[in-house]
Amino acid sequence: MKNWSTIKVYLILLLGVIAGAQSGNLVRLGTASPVAIAAYRLLIAGLILAILAGRGFKQLKNLNGGKIALLFCAALALALHFITWIAAVQHTTVANAAILFATNPLFTSILAIFFFNEHFSKRALIALILGIGGTVVICMGDFGLSRENLMGDGLAVICALFFTTYFLLSKKMRTYLDTDVYMASIYLIAGISCASAMLIMNIPFTGYSDRTWLCFLLMALIPTILGHTSINYSVRYMKASTVSIATLAEVPIATLVAALAWGDPVTLLTILGFLLVIGAVVIIYTEKST
Repeated sequence: MKNWSTIKVYLILLLGVIAGAQSGNLVRLGTASPVAIAAYRLLIAGLILAILAGRGFKQLKNLNGGKIALLFCAALALALHFITWIAAVQHTTVANAAILFATNPLFTSILAIFFFNEHFSKRALIALILGIGGTVVICMGDFGLSRENLMGDGLAVICALFFTTYFLLSKKMRTYLDTDVYMASIYLIAGISCASAMLIMNIPFTGYSDRTWLCFLLMALIPTILGHTSINYSVRYMKASTVSIATLAEVPIATLVAALAWGDPVTLLTILGFLLVIGAVVIIYTEKST
């Protein structure tokens, strides 16, 4: 029975990794603004999780003004992360966007020095050098493609920074709220923020094609609900570092699907950049687990 329980956790993690890897490819289904895709993705996912959380929302009454402000800041960072991620995929290859987003643990390690007084070791420095090297190599490859690809690469790095900000802000909030309540609250606040931006920017809420509506729905169900939920479940039974390293498999999975479905090119520089970034992230996580 114990062996089956272990296998079940690994299967759920695998499901989460595969589902999460489809985010970039599902973006390609729609033709809407990144703000619109992010808004519908977050609102649909938030409403579903809110139904599942049920009466758990009573926990929000226990939050003081400072914690509520922290919750809103984390949600805003997540909203900006999703917007810049979607925009990145719309301007560069899925592979490049996924690899450059994978640099977020490096940013987390750097910012943790200032926010949590964590020590920056020699191994962390090596990881940072590898990560920067991988980013440079990937961008060098896009010099031969177009400025649009380079803009997408830049957006992917920015999206990694926003995710790091969200991660650091939410690190404290998770001690005050259950996971389902926290995620539902974050998604709904972030979704409403994106919807507000749509109003300000005169981005339409309707009039999209059936394929774009399908994009909205699948983005909410597959990478958001199925992917994030499965990974969060796995963290309860496995080391966080193990789960984090496993999620790096999203990059080759996303790259393969993009090559088959959308004809995205995979160059030698992309592969080299991938190896450098993955090596950097593995060093970061293995150091934290020791």
